[in-house]
Amino acid sequence: MSTDYTTIRWKLMNKPKTLTKKDIVALTDLITEKLGYEAPDKPPKAPKKKKESKGRKQATPKDDPYQEVFKRSPNQGGAITPKYIVIHDSYGSHDGTRAWILDDASNVSYHYLIDSKGNRTQFVADRKRAWHAGKSKWKGKTGLNGTSIGVAFWGNTYERTPNTKEIDSCARKCIYLMKKFNIGIDGILTHAMIAPGRKTDTSPETHEKVLAKVRKLLGD
Repeated sequence: MSTDYTTIRWKLMNKPKTLTKKDIVALTDLITEKLGYEAPDKPPKAPKKKKESKGRKQATPKDDPYQEVFKRSPNQGGAITPKYIVIHDSYGSHDGTRAWILDDASNVSYHYLIDSKGNRTQFVADRKRAWHAGKSKWKGKTGLNGTSIGVAFWGNTYERTPNTKEIDSCARKCIYLMKKFNIGIDGILTHAMIAPGRKTDTSPETHEKVLAKVRKLLGD
């Protein structure tokens, strides 16, 4: 069901006290799309170090050998219906990227970040909007923050080739999401594909390695 922004606008202008939490979330999502909140294309400045918990350990499929923890990022919006998986480069170190996503001043988040051992941190629930895609378009639809899940490798994959464990971890997470949301392998995209001329990540070589691993694990 599409959001009725006309009604929300009328409430905002005439009876603001009648605005519901759902209305406010919808407005926030609209604003973040207009501002183009997304993952950066250069190393983020490291925020001031804060003492933080390791995160809540999450269950993973029995055939997934990697650890996964959940640490909620403040940078997120309302509910989404995932139709795509978008692979990113974080352009920063793993720890720097993780701290950046947990900083509410960054206005940036992915759903998942993969470390060098293949372990993952989830920052935003699968059915919630992360701020990773920015101004984007695919198959005539714009604003893919509302229809995609963002999965990131740390660093720049043109300069740092993700290792075997990272590729395997990404592929296994993609398969999990494909099954959960009925996404085809052609729905595994890169930031460059949805923002051509504006973004270049992830490298075509890395993208193809992920797709090849997905096919192998699925027995295709």
